[in-house]
Amino acid sequence: MKRHLSVFELAARGAVYKTLIISLIAAAAIFALLYALPGGALNLTDLLSGSYFSAEAENYVVTGGRYASYVFPAGLAVLYVLLSRSGAPKRGVNPDYTWRRLRITERRASLIQSGVHALCFALYMAIVLAACAAFAALFLSRSGPYDNDGQTLFFAAYTTMPLHAVLPLGEPFEWLAFAATCLGGGVGTTAMAFWLRRGKTSGLGVTLLITTALMQLGWSASSGFRTMLVLLTALLAVIGLVSSFRDTAVAEREAEQAEGMEGSKGGKADASA
Repeated sequence: MKRHLSVFELAARGAVYKTLIISLIAAAAIFALLYALPGGALNLTDLLSGSYFSAEAENYVVTGGRYASYVFPAGLAVLYVLLSRSGAPKRGVNPDYTWRRLRITERRASLIQSGVHALCFALYMAIVLAACAAFAALFLSRSGPYDNDGQTLFFAAYTTMPLHAVLPLGEPFEWLAFAATCLGGGVGTTAMAFWLRRGKTSGLGVTLLITTALMQLGWSASSGFRTMLVLLTALLAVIGLVSSFRDTAVAEREAEQAEGMEGSKGGKADASA
């Protein structure tokens, strides 16, 4: 148990601080955009949706919700890149030897790191949700009695992104999207670091970066393209857990070295006999 906890601490050491910094920056940016660019919206859903039809202007009015919907996936992508550097070579120093010298296998250590990074993505989404909820509370406290009610935030969560992504409510598919985002991010970033230690780029890691960011853009919940992205991300995450943390070339080389050492020991024993 102590061996696994030590690996957990090693994986979390740099990841948590990076996650908190990016999460707080993204949350502050989303809150500021919603606060500074209300677009005259009286209803929270209109504001968060990014645009609404104004009877007074006789046209569609853009709100801060449109720009906030891009901040969320952008922050997710930045967090993905930063977590990909955890356990990867930095400034010419390759931690490959450190990971191989752990008291558990590197594959098992990578699985633990994937779990830590998945929790980091969940933390990012929770902090973004807190920012949206804080703004909603402020907005509702200043709105008229007939413009919004106690269910406004939940109605907005069903109809707007990114709030729909971080507050899935009772929709099983949105919970799947939430889990796919966290697990895909955890597996993808760990796969990137795993193969960077070997001087290679993980195709799985790059693909998961693209799919996890794209599926958080302003696609509607019923969008067939978003559905495809969610299912693809979930599938790739599972495949990554099963097969991405196996370096067959290194395993074969280490096995050959072990056989060579045993052969040399046997030769010495025969010579001494």
